[in-house]
Amino acid sequence: MAQNPAIILFILLLFFSSHLPAQEALAIGAVRSLSFGSLVAGGGGSVTISPAGHRTAGGSVILIPSVPGHAADFSLQGDPDATFYVDLPSDGSVKLVGPGADLSLTGFTSEPAGAGGQLNSGGTLDLSVGATLEVGSGQSPGDYEGSFTVIVNYN
Repeated sequence: MAQNPAIILFILLLFFSSHLPAQEALAIGAVRSLSFGSLVAGGGGSVTISPAGHRTAGGSVILIPSVPGHAADFSLQGDPDATFYVDLPSDGSVKLVGPGADLSLTGFTSEPAGAGGQLNSGGTLDLSVGATLEVGSGQSPGDYEGSFTVIVNYN
């Protein structure tokens, strides 16, 4: 009786694939929220927080040094030495709401960025995220809040 080689190959593939070690899920946990600190809108402009936490202003926005803001920090945990990529929100997809007009966030950046991340030998790593806040002319003072999603996956 002749056997079909395609069926034998399929059975072999099922056998080998069922014995591969499972990859640990890549987990992300929020450590600290993104904050742009205190500012005066003036004639409008922008405030940028880098992943390293450096804050700069553009246009006529005035930064108040006593509340400097900071980058968002996340902790990652997964397979030791595994590489991963970071997917950040697109420009304008995140809005902050408060007492005045909504504020848009643009230019999200991270460290590590893109596909350049690698977990350490313990399977952990810290991820920092910054962005730019677009401030309208005469923006109403007050607290503005919003949320954004950071996606991390193995390469």
